[in-house]
Amino acid sequence: MTLRGYMKRINGSLRMRFVMPGYDADDENVPPNKVIFDSDNIGTLSILLSGVYSWNGESPTDQWVPIATWSALSFVPLCYFVSRQAAYPASEARTQNFLPLHPTAGQAIVSLTNNMIRVKKNGIDLKYRGSQPGTTHIYWYAFNLRAA
Repeated sequence: MTLRGYMKRINGSLRMRFVMPGYDADDENVPPNKVIFDSDNIGTLSILLSGVYSWNGESPTDQWVPIATWSALSFVPLCYFVSRQAAYPASEARTQNFLPLHPTAGQAIVSLTNNMIRVKKNGIDLKYRGSQPGTTHIYWYAFNLRAA
């Protein structure tokens, strides 16, 4: 039997979830665009994945290097990046909003000073062209919102 919706206690918290006809509310693999409401996932900018990648700034490359991978999504997610030189205080973090430049190619690319970041359906790549002393930390967030 498939449930179109429920309101029940799960792990000590009350959860409400409703899905479109033909889907089962108990199935956690229902595509996000087929979920009408889920109290555990409210809002269009819910975070799918996040992480940090440390890059040795003294090792420039002109090749794409994977900094994050995940199982392929049906879309390229909107991402948000913050980078910081390890030698600098946290108050000097640099924020970059990621906006796609090539949305029709099934990927999104942005150029950030000496490097480029590419977001694909299955991960994030970095191409670092410049050379600078020390390590750069790249903090990234992938949202449940289609960028391309």
